[in-house]
Amino acid sequence: MGCEKRSETATAYIPGQFTYFLITGTLSLLGGFSTEFVSKAYNITKDEAYKITKSQTGVLIIKVGEDENTKIPKPSENSTHKPVHKITSATTLTEKEFPFLKEAGLSASLIKLEANAISSPTYTTDATVQVGYVAGGSGQIQIVGLNGKLALEVKAGDLLVVPSFFMVAKLAGENGLESPHKFPACPRRLSWEDISIGGIITRNVTNIP
Repeated sequence: MGCEKRSETATAYIPGQFTYFLITGTLSLLGGFSTEFVSKAYNITKDEAYKITKSQTGVLIIKVGEDENTKIPKPSENSTHKPVHKITSATTLTEKEFPFLKEAGLSASLIKLEANAISSPTYTTDATVQVGYVAGGSGQIQIVGLNGKLALEVKAGDLLVVPSFFMVAKLAGENGLESPHKFPACPRRLSWEDISIGGIITRNVTNIP
């Protein structure tokens, strides 16, 4: 199954237009997540998370103060020199492992989180729509687009869709969280009839194979 060739902005957030995706500040993607999520995801205090994501009031052009202008970032004294991951396991399957996935136009991933662990905010860069469900455990999922945020309390059996270019982060509950996701191999945009207010579909699904 081949991917259709498209112009640079055909699969943009707003088709035919260039869109700014900012990391920090008033209109940033990280700013859409709660302070609790950001502090846990990056192992910083809530005050630091607030300063990084919400204290910058400028949008595209900002003025740097004298104290910020003279500071040079230094390695953290608390660094263990090794990355620490609280994800119990993360497995991704593509057409290399299962040729059938190419025929179906999909790839798939499975993330298992320990109790109270978090999966840092992530997003896809190719206009891919993510479809997933909660196979086990419970927790909270925050999904952020350009127009704000939506937090979901999830449990085993819940189904969700993450639209193109939206960021998603997962926080496991006391019993952990297991969440498989499927990605179309070729980018596809959802029509507004496909999604609910806030850009998220949520349904209660039973008898998941």
